[in-house]
Amino acid sequence: MRFSSIKNRNKNSISSYKTTTYDAGVISLQKLLVLEKAVGQDTRSIYLIRSNPDEPEMYELQCQNPREKRVYIDIIGAAVALRNVFLPEIKRLEELRNLQDRLSKEKAEWAVQEEHISEQRKQLLKLQKQFRIENTDIQQ
Repeated sequence: MRFSSIKNRNKNSISSYKTTTYDAGVISLQKLLVLEKAVGQDTRSIYLIRSNPDEPEMYELQCQNPREKRVYIDIIGAAVALRNVFLPEIKRLEELRNLQDRLSKEKAEWAVQEEHISEQRKQLLKLQKQFRIENTDIQQ
């Protein structure tokens, strides 16, 4: 697929990329809004709006013809449909990753506590030895 240009618009700047080949950019399907035509604009454009509160962006894909535009819309629709099919698995994987992160943090905390207990045990053994030596000296 070829298209005339991609324009990336965020709140700080507008970047325009002229290309005649595939673009390697990745846009998350999560919180993605796809507009086929903006009012008063060229009918060959597709607008991809990412509504991420941290970095909202809008990409304008200017296709060479309406047929190419239809192909892009179909591909994006298929990707969204696939995402929705696998959404429960995706959520479960996210839950498992969060659980794994939590377990890793707890394991690190346990290691710190174990080291602290080991140091206290060493100090206690030193005190016991000192106490035995003092008791031996007193008895003699």
